Amino acid sequence: MTSAHEHIPSLDLSFEELRWLAGAFGAARLPLTIPSAQTESLLEAQNLLQQRGIIKRGALAGWEVEPFAALVVQWLVSGLRFWLFERFGRDGQRIEIALFLQDGPAMLVLPVQDGKRFIVCRDVDAAILEWQLALSLTDATKAVKQPEWDIPQPVTVIRTGWKNPTMAQTMADANFLAWAARLDWAAEWALVTGENRFVRLALASRDHSLWVGRYTPGRPGEFSLKPSNKKNLAQALRQVLKEVK
Repeated sequence: MTSAHEHIPSLDLSFEELRWLAGAFGAARLPLTIPSAQTESLLEAQNLLQQRGIIKRGALAGWEVEPFAALVVQWLVSGLRFWLFERFGRDGQRIEIALFLQDGPAMLVLPVQDGKRFIVCRDVDAAILEWQLALSLTDATKAVKQPEWDIPQPVTVIRTGWKNPTMAQTMADANFLAWAARLDWAAEWALVTGENRFVRLALASRDHSLWVGRYTPGRPGEFSLKPSNKKNLAQALRQVLKEVK
């Protein structure tokens, strides 16, 4: 994955390097999906961090962490809440992207091989652009009339239909399930606060066609999946992020 703008600061960390740095800041756990690491792996990560110039021995006991890396990890471990994007492919592949917001800048966390990429963006708009780039989102080459759907918990139903069509028949009508069976992927944007997860946006895609559904206040789990495009998707996500401060 690449950054839309080369001047946007970013940092790639392996899972072991991330765990080592989090431990250096006293964090017992991280808010992202990070595999557990063995002591030997953490020692190797320490050596790699030194070789990369990210950490060095301090004048007193302990370690000094390169300022940008320190900023990234402090932002990560101190976040009381953040936004989590989960994309589920029909082939079973799962992609996790996180978004941490402050007053002004935003930090996007993307998956890379055996680790995470941290991109600090100047604002939410820049972060949304980076997110779309990371997913290689493009609009369909031609406009085709697409169906709209009113359905509770659409991503759950779509994934169930992929895995267990018989069970899915108790959750939605046959027309929706036939449509869902041809999707390439389905996804959710959720606000994560502690152990709680609140879905605010649902997405689905097939052959670069997009469907987007927003959470309806007072109607938990209900979404209207409507045909969309990159521009409208960005606007919907921006509005959802603004609604929750």
